[in-house]
Amino acid sequence: MPAEYRENTASNFVRRLYYCVEGVTEIPQKELEFWVQALQEGDVTAAVLGQSFFFSPEEAEHSSLTDDEFMSAASLVYLDRDLMTTDAEMCRERLVTADRRDFFKSMFSSDECAELLSACQIYPGVEDDRYPLDRNVLIKEIEAVRTVRDSQSTPSEEDQTTFTPGYILHNLPAVAMLLVRSVVQDADSWVRGLVGGSLSYSSLDLAWFWVLALYLLLWYAAVPAQDVPVPGLPQGRYRVWCALAALLCAALAFAGCLVWTPTYYQTVYGFQGRYLLPVLPLFLLTCLPRRVQVASGKQSACTLVCCLCVVNAGVLLNAMLAVIAR
Repeated sequence: MPAEYRENTASNFVRRLYYCVEGVTEIPQKELEFWVQALQEGDVTAAVLGQSFFFSPEEAEHSSLTDDEFMSAASLVYLDRDLMTTDAEMCRERLVTADRRDFFKSMFSSDECAELLSACQIYPGVEDDRYPLDRNVLIKEIEAVRTVRDSQSTPSEEDQTTFTPGYILHNLPAVAMLLVRSVVQDADSWVRGLVGGSLSYSSLDLAWFWVLALYLLLWYAAVPAQDVPVPGLPQGRYRVWCALAALLCAALAFAGCLVWTPTYYQTVYGFQGRYLLPVLPLFLLTCLPRRVQVASGKQSACTLVCCLCVVNAGVLLNAMLAVIAR
């Protein structure tokens, strides 16, 4: 084997396959780059690519390698050393009790092979269940995978034009109309989503009765109890600052979705009520009127817990029935 093929690179791994199995030294550059890219992107493993050489239809029909040559080639490709020059008897004894497939598997699945290939960012992997394995079929499969991946990962030109800060400043009327349409069309789903009445992007919505019940219990849980001081509760001007901080956080969450929205969309893309959950406690603690209070004591707490259990059981029943109805 040429000395330059001993350098541990992805390209030389492919070159060793061509040379050791087929005796080819002049590999078309385009073909070499195709296999190197496929190996490094995970479209084919080192085991499967080697299988398409060592167990190709041509090799299955009329093998060009003797047993000794096969073991020598497999060890050179996957271990970068010739076992037939150091452990020939051991290799021959192994082939007596097994077959070429088992020997091939022992080469690419060894720790030595994994260490060798990981240095050049190649995954050894496992063999395919197809014996023999046609390399032309493998090429078509890799090309199909690349086509699908390219179509999924490449956004269209119109999707790349979004409501960036620069676009917003130069198109304020369009942005205003987008916000109005978003509020008119999506505000109900935001309100639902904040208490779990709308399950993410799915079309499963709870009845408004449960949404209102959840909001009522949320309000009841946040209202201060009578004669029970709440340490650290914002007062005076600090309430204003806390309320502004809550509104600013909500606005930033909304703006994050706005800048990702393509300009041809009619409403803001992706914003959901659950995104406001982190600022909901702060908003409730600062904006609820201080004069409104509820009864204190264990009985009031027990009533709240029991109501929460009943309402959540109704929510689960509503969700289950909605799924069954489909």
